[in-house]
Amino acid sequence: MTLKIYKKSEKVWQFVDSLLGEFIPSRFSVNTLNNNVTIVFRDGADSRTFSVLEVELYDIGAVSPFPTFATAESLMAKLEEMDCPCFFIDGGYVFVPLSWVSSDEDNALEIGTDGKFYVRESESSIKAEINNGYEFFCDFNQSFSNNQVISGELSLSATGGGGNNQQGSLSAEYQDVLNMIMQTSATSRVYMQSGGSFISGAFEFLTLIIPQTLCTLTEKYRLITGLGSTQADSDQLQGIYFLYDKYGEGNVGIASDNYLCVCKNGASISVVDSGIPYEVLVGRKLGFLKNSDGTEVTFFIDNIAVATITTNIPSVSMRVMNVCEKYLGTGSATVSFDYIYYKNFKDRM
Repeated sequence: MTLKIYKKSEKVWQFVDSLLGEFIPSRFSVNTLNNNVTIVFRDGADSRTFSVLEVELYDIGAVSPFPTFATAESLMAKLEEMDCPCFFIDGGYVFVPLSWVSSDEDNALEIGTDGKFYVRESESSIKAEINNGYEFFCDFNQSFSNNQVISGELSLSATGGGGNNQQGSLSAEYQDVLNMIMQTSATSRVYMQSGGSFISGAFEFLTLIIPQTLCTLTEKYRLITGLGSTQADSDQLQGIYFLYDKYGEGNVGIASDNYLCVCKNGASISVVDSGIPYEVLVGRKLGFLKNSDGTEVTFFIDNIAVATITTNIPSVSMRVMNVCEKYLGTGSATVSFDYIYYKNFKDRM
């Protein structure tokens, strides 16, 4: 049993479990008495405990890990040296992106006499955002259909000439997926959205998408995944999202065979072409991080930063959503999602 921790960049850390594979931790704790490391994930629903000897830590670009750590204190000392973005709060180290804390880290962090990270009193708002936030994960490993709410949070619907949300399996790698199927109508749309809305605070979003059908001249559709203000519509009024719009006929107005990174605030739009193609049966991890004051959004594909946007970031109520909208042709088209995760560090509406 091995826990691998990779520092991918100054803002991105990756966790890989030898049994579970890659996952997203909500917090971790270190027991200095028995030198164990416990990782908690899926909003506290699951946890794994490792001996510190089973932890491998990798620096940016490193092929081999640092030498094995003999004690928990030596592991934490190395994480501190590597500017690991974590705070010690209520018995566990909580990871947050570096962009969510003061640019002058000495004003935000301190090391206690026990060697743990603490939030300074002047930065108590950071602790409040962590403690009052909302975290959700779904890997679509249950049966469902249209007009259902799954995992108590995500509503699935279809409108305008048919469409269906189905649980399915694509391969040994993608055994439980959400298939969003636009059926044989030029007005078919399928969509999924969160039960609550989000306005302020730092926000993290991650999903894995596997397209099964491409857009063509005779069979056209658009897709968005991320945050949006307009229900069941690929043309959002406000939003932070990834967009696929091959012919540029939506309200963003940019044609591309690639994933587009979008921040839209009314009629004002900031768009960056990721350069990563939208391909059939190629799974891509799409994610973004919005900082706590809403001045910057960094978009990632397969753990690599592909865009940073600092303009036209909306500050209105938005929901997490996937929307697949057909607008030409009578053939079916399917887009699949393997999981979805999001975390807001302030109270949700």
